[in-house]
Amino acid sequence: MAMKSSFSKSMLYICLVSILATSLAPLRVLAVVDTGFYSANDILFYNPDDTGCTGSSGSSTGADSSSSDPAYKERLETTLKFLTGKGLSLAAAAGIAGNLKVESGIVPTRVQNTSPSYKAPDNYTPVSGVGFGIAQWTSGGRQKALLNYAKSKSKNITDLDTQLEHLWNTSVDKKSMMKALNSVKSDTPYRGVAGPVAAAIIFHGKTKQSRSNATVAKVNPPNGYEASGNTGEQVVNNRGGAATKIFNDYNGKISDGTGVSGAGADTSSSSTGAIGGCGAVAGDIVQTGTNFALDKPDTDQHYKVGDYTQSTKDANPAYITALDKYNNGANPADCGIFVATVVIASGADTKYPKAGTSSQLSYVKSHPEKYTILENIKKSDLQPGDILIVNNDSGSHHTLIYTGDSTYPIVEASEDNRVPSVQDEEVLNWMLKQTGVIAARLIQ
Repeated sequence: MAMKSSFSKSMLYICLVSILATSLAPLRVLAVVDTGFYSANDILFYNPDDTGCTGSSGSSTGADSSSSDPAYKERLETTLKFLTGKGLSLAAAAGIAGNLKVESGIVPTRVQNTSPSYKAPDNYTPVSGVGFGIAQWTSGGRQKALLNYAKSKSKNITDLDTQLEHLWNTSVDKKSMMKALNSVKSDTPYRGVAGPVAAAIIFHGKTKQSRSNATVAKVNPPNGYEASGNTGEQVVNNRGGAATKIFNDYNGKISDGTGVSGAGADTSSSSTGAIGGCGAVAGDIVQTGTNFALDKPDTDQHYKVGDYTQSTKDANPAYITALDKYNNGANPADCGIFVATVVIASGADTKYPKAGTSSQLSYVKSHPEKYTILENIKKSDLQPGDILIVNNDSGSHHTLIYTGDSTYPIVEASEDNRVPSVQDEEVLNWMLKQTGVIAARLIQ
């Protein structure tokens, strides 16, 4: 539906891998601890007995990967959904997460060679040569880049989401690595190696110490992100083993390239409705919408009506993947289709009309058991996750999702003009001024 507007801003479980890393499918591996690995890795500090939970700032004290540690599962799920939300397969995301698990337990406050009880404060300044954070950034240049990124976002350096965003932003610069990771599939081997193991090798990268290993040689990774001092056996067994365990645990529960859980997923380890903190959960339309949207505002492109080639290229790959799955054949640059795909893919309401603001407005009003309807709304009335819809006789037909973000408070698309992206307050203010606009709030 078109928005009539003039604006243009628009370990543990480290594994002995009989892995069959060269087999034709990822297999479950035996869990044993390689104690020599920890002293051999000069960027690792890890305590298998530590526990803890992420606070509102994203800080965490724990890295225990056992099933009894909800903090680890929440951090892991946040990481997997973030990475698959960027368009990666679950196997590729597991390969990266396996590396982060070995590095830090995916603990954003982890500081190398400190007591397991030590938690870096939110105003922590990294020390060159001392690993810090989920990826154990060690060199002064890498640490400064992380610090500068956190400051640019007005976030604490210990914030998990901030560290994940920075890791992603600095990963995409490694084009050969990203091309290889995007080629890793969940249902087929990569060059004869199980997907999660191959992805772990790729993200670790080619190093002098690892290249002689037969499995590493088969994957033939480019320069990667971690590039630790591990031997090839350690990369395959420890990082690849962790990745295989993660993939096995979440296969069928988190979908490839969407950042959301699949049908029948058990999300009991997460807190329903949480945004940030201990991690985003399935069913949260704010997180799903943000995962599907571009992270910068898309401006009016004036796509030719019915010609979706350009909008498909411009849209977030995660959204195109979800669109193909949940709203096949639909226009990527359409507001109603975008909102519907988010609501359906997140699991919030699988019956939501797949297109059309008129149908969607009628639907939410006719289902009081699902939605609370707010009329005559102003910004102070809104809550994250509210769906705003207008369909009036003056020609205003639009819908969007309110996220509550201070900089970009909404995610939306516009028919043949803009692919899904975050947008600033100008768009929200326009929407709130339209005659008959309502907010539909899902009843939890």
